[in-house]
Amino acid sequence: MAEIRRVSVDEMRTRAAALFAEHWAEIATHKHLMQVKPDWARYEELELRGMLLALAAFEGENMLGYSVSLMVRHPHYDMAMAINDLLFLAKARRQGSLGLRLIRETEQTARALGAKLLLWPAKERTNLAELCPRLGYRVQDIVFSKEL
Repeated sequence: MAEIRRVSVDEMRTRAAALFAEHWAEIATHKHLMQVKPDWARYEELELRGMLLALAAFEGENMLGYSVSLMVRHPHYDMAMAINDLLFLAKARRQGSLGLRLIRETEQTARALGAKLLLWPAKERTNLAELCPRLGYRVQDIVFSKEL
């Protein structure tokens, strides 16, 4: 059975490159604008400030997927919250419950870190967009994008 655990930015940098490429190929909406080039220094700063929740699923040493969330205080509500930045599971590993386990572990860890609200941005017509309502989530905002 796959293990889900917290990971450091350094571990993401060294183990997630292939998953990042697969993730980008599957869901990036403006591929000519959205090139995979993580700002590792910024992620490290967030990690040092306790503002990053990074989890990954592993089978042995092989990373199968990840969930990375920003831990923030809402700017006009007195509330800690988590905003998911990245959620991905290798296509070959989507059968079964591993994706759901990754989501549930993100929820539990964010709650343990004090978050009162967890936001999951999702692309239309994706597995996540279909799954969230079944897990008790509801639409918070709708985000539109336009290339400038």
